[in-house]
Amino acid sequence: MDTTVDELCALVGLADFAQPEYQWDEIERSLGLRLPDDYKEIVGKFPVGHFQGFLRVLRPGDRGGEPSEYLGYYSHRLDDMRSWQADESERFPYPVFPESGGLIPWGETTRGDLFFWLTDLIDPNSWPVIVTDYEFSSWQKVSKGLAGFLCDVVTGRFDGQSYGADSASNAPWYRLSAPQPTVTRASVEGIWQDLSDSGERPVNAMQDIYTILPESRTINQSIEWGSIEDRLGITLPLDYKSFVNTFGPGTIGDVTIMAPGARPDSDLLQLIETVQTTHGSDRQRKEKGPPIYPESQGLIPWGRVTGDGICWWAPVSADSLSWGIVESNARMSVKYSPTLSFSSFLLAYMSGRVRLFATGELIRDPISFVPAVD
Repeated sequence: MDTTVDELCALVGLADFAQPEYQWDEIERSLGLRLPDDYKEIVGKFPVGHFQGFLRVLRPGDRGGEPSEYLGYYSHRLDDMRSWQADESERFPYPVFPESGGLIPWGETTRGDLFFWLTDLIDPNSWPVIVTDYEFSSWQKVSKGLAGFLCDVVTGRFDGQSYGADSASNAPWYRLSAPQPTVTRASVEGIWQDLSDSGERPVNAMQDIYTILPESRTINQSIEWGSIEDRLGITLPLDYKSFVNTFGPGTIGDVTIMAPGARPDSDLLQLIETVQTTHGSDRQRKEKGPPIYPESQGLIPWGRVTGDGICWWAPVSADSLSWGIVESNARMSVKYSPTLSFSSFLLAYMSGRVRLFATGELIRDPISFVPAVD
């Protein structure tokens, strides 16, 4: 029992939660290293959530991975780091796992920064914490364990505002994350409302998008939205229609935005039909996964992401202004962002504040919109 973990629990007022039991022997074999005791105690006590609204501790099985593996999806993030390191060695002052003594991630911020251990000591309980930004442009070594560092985070001794910490409250707090919608069909009704626990509504961010992409405003399409919506039986979000009317279908970074009547690889109606054909007969998804249009409260796709990812709307109500964004990867694991609209999601992506769930990638400068033209 680590007394620093007890201190952390007391600081944030953690109540008792029933947590899954992890097979640490098997997990550590998958990594080839022992993990720190305070880390194992923290993920055994804390439900999934964020310290000070911005910092989440990784745990085995994250992002649809196997519960017997520690790295899972994050092994790809380390691959990207090593590739980047090969091109810009001066950007990385430390080796990257599986190099001896290399960096291993233990945490992720809401904007995509990774926090690490430096595994250069035999005793994992002595591994220091390494903090960096998502472009690996600055590094900070904290010579204390995970629990001690998290105590610094919640008490303000570590300033997390540049990493997305919520500055509304100076008091230590821990916000539980909405569970991912891998639920049985019996509990589908009202799923998106149940997962929308923030109280915030999505907003129309098109005015900000116009300032970022002014030179691309040359399409000015005229789409018969009334007939399209009658055909679908739904009213599409206003910001999406404004975007398509102005820019048309096309690609921003790794995201391709679809539009009705576009060429086949960019046609919204074709995407909806393809998704229905691909996933509509998937028995496992129907039993445990989120519903898909035209099922009741079914996800409605609006874009594709490099690597077989899809961007969707979550139809929380008949009011499409309240629809948040869902991202899925090739395995149909999903990430739900109830406070992001179509336009505010694109704005956050173009501003480098969010990474794509399907790829883990940030947008690269220069930001541009590439129209889908025949």
